[in-house]
Amino acid sequence: MALNISYSGWAIPIAFILLGTIPTPVGIICAIVIIVGATVAATDVRELFTKTGGGTA
Repeated sequence: MALNISYSGWAIPIAFILLGTIPTPVGIICAIVIIVGATVAATDVRELFTKTGGGTA
């Protein structure tokens, strides 16, 4: 799901790699914000920062 949401953010690095286009600084910042935001939305942030000693039940 996170990849579907962030396709516009992934378009910039993919275009750089495949097409050789140089992104603008604003484009880079926007791509980072989109990818980080989609990752945060798709994960449980509280679960990442809690210290538990076991696996999932």
